[in-house]
Amino acid sequence: MYGMIFNIVQLSFLLLLPGALAHSDERDVNQRVSHLEAQMLQVSTRTVHGNVGAKTASASPPIHGENWFFNAEALFWHASEGGTDYAQIFQHTPSTSSSNSIHNRRLKFKWDWGFRAGLGTTFHHDQWDLFLNFTWFRADNSAATSLHGGKFISPLAFIPPLSASQVKIHWSLKFYTLDLNLGRFYFISPALALHPYAGLKTAWIPQHIRSSCIIFAPATGELRAKQKNDFWGIGPQIGLDGKWFLDYGFHLFASGGGSLLWGDFDIHQKTTSPTLAAQRNHFRLDTEKVVPMAQFQLGLGFETNLYHNAYRLEISARYETQYWWNQNQLPYFSAFSDKRFQRYSEDLALYGLTVDVRFDF
Repeated sequence: MYGMIFNIVQLSFLLLLPGALAHSDERDVNQRVSHLEAQMLQVSTRTVHGNVGAKTASASPPIHGENWFFNAEALFWHASEGGTDYAQIFQHTPSTSSSNSIHNRRLKFKWDWGFRAGLGTTFHHDQWDLFLNFTWFRADNSAATSLHGGKFISPLAFIPPLSASQVKIHWSLKFYTLDLNLGRFYFISPALALHPYAGLKTAWIPQHIRSSCIIFAPATGELRAKQKNDFWGIGPQIGLDGKWFLDYGFHLFASGGGSLLWGDFDIHQKTTSPTLAAQRNHFRLDTEKVVPMAQFQLGLGFETNLYHNAYRLEISARYETQYWWNQNQLPYFSAFSDKRFQRYSEDLALYGLTVDVRFDF
């Protein structure tokens, strides 16, 4: 009897085995399909028009932190601006000679230090990042020229005709910008990543100039001038960063961008004299302009993860240049002009070394 029961159980098992195996295979196939769909969602996307295509892999640092980052940069820059001429040197008296040799004396800025600092975050949604960045830089210098060798000096900051024996000038330039940008960092090949961004830029560029001269014609006395060329502007900006990853954590970096700012210029000039009342004057020449600017960076960097991929450190050294159009709106006075004054409307260039440290956490 026990043999008959064993045979019945064995027969039942053989009859149920194909169904159990089929059910197990179906469950395994469903798991594989689900896993494959999850992987496809990571590498593909469906657009708002319903098109399906490849998704670019994020190039944001692969760490297990809170998706925040900050950067600190040391700037060693040089400023160069048109319209910093402060005196004209004549070989002969301008009123008595039709042929003359004329040389302009121009102030040049020194190399100076500045800094830049910023804070940003990377969103979980498709790894977009939002970044706020502040730049601080100042430059100044002094220059002077004196009469020698029978030549004549005409100071450009004062109403001609004037003949001076000595001209001095001190020029102070300050440069502050605040940038807020939204972008995404992604790979377009196994070792090349791009970071397009768009946002808002605002800038403050005040320039203050003090000039003095000792004149001997048409009268003898001292003249002093205070000039102010203060700019504030705001406008949209766009740009593109790129990294080419090399071995051992090194990479090449390049960046380019630009902005178009609506700007307000506060232009003010006041001339005083302790003894010559006829030479005292006061100008307010405020104006508004749309000011374009462009910037470019190129350099080499190194980055690595720290503390079991909890943090990421990046250090880079770059050559950077920024070009700002129409920054110098000061008036100048030339002995050869029929107008009472003319505007320089000259450009400002900033260039030099930028050393950047970025920390992701």
